[in-house]
Amino acid sequence: MIDLKLSNGTKLDIEYPIELKDKDGNSVYWENSNGDWEKREYTDGKCTYWENSNGTKCGTPKSNKKQAILDQIEVLKKQAEAL
Repeated sequence: MIDLKLSNGTKLDIEYPIELKDKDGNSVYWENSNGDWEKREYTDGKCTYWENSNGTKCGTPKSNKKQAILDQIEVLKKQAEAL
């Protein structure tokens, strides 16, 4: 367990493995207690980029926040058209 505190002093108890998921349930970050980690990016539910702590990378990362926002807008347009 990691003993962390927020800037306001609130204690956080974090247990390994750490796994963060996006709103669709896709695993976007995973880390174990040995320091191994994986990061993934998704577009339209498909993994478009993956990298890990060994330096292995696969796919094309989102270049910046602007592109990520544009991708999200396209998804929202498709959802609106389906209504």
